[in-house]
Amino acid sequence: MASSQAARTSISSKNREILDGIKKKVHAENAGSFQAAAQTTTTVKMLNNGVGAVKYQENKDWSGSIFGSYPKTVAIGGIGKFSHRGVPPQDSEGSKGAIVYVGPRVEGGPDDCAWVFAWSVPDDGSSNKVYAECGLATKYPQGQINWDKIEASLKASTSEIEYSDEFSKSEISASIDSTGNTPTLAVAFQVNP
Repeated sequence: MASSQAARTSISSKNREILDGIKKKVHAENAGSFQAAAQTTTTVKMLNNGVGAVKYQENKDWSGSIFGSYPKTVAIGGIGKFSHRGVPPQDSEGSKGAIVYVGPRVEGGPDDCAWVFAWSVPDDGSSNKVYAECGLATKYPQGQINWDKIEASLKASTSEIEYSDEFSKSEISASIDSTGNTPTLAVAFQVNP
């Protein structure tokens, strides 16, 4: 059975409201805090609207690195947060990475679904980008993910995306501030009935 997948650069009004709410909270949390303009930093907040906890599987750093650690697990209805920083001044690519989380597609089921998202926040002032996709976890075997394909899709992307996989009933939506070197990236994982 073939899987039907769809990537959209426009986000549904329901998911836009969720992502905008996440970004608004991050902006409020960061109000008044000083981040050196010389260091590119991406603040990521993930909302798990799935049917079970999602678990960290692996990540890819093309440029920069995690500040702290990735959340190992994000509970149902929970939020995971991390920051990814470029390395000034030699790192003209800024903050550029990707991450994979896995979780169930049915309540109480095995971790047979995967959500992948990638971001690019260049240190040269060009537009920030996000790319995301999801589907069966077998498409994203640990240690064997085609990061070149994900990076190519990221290069061709914009500042928001919504992606759904009909077979696994999974969905991911993501939005990043389109400009600036300290953007917020909001991501929502979902499984549809």
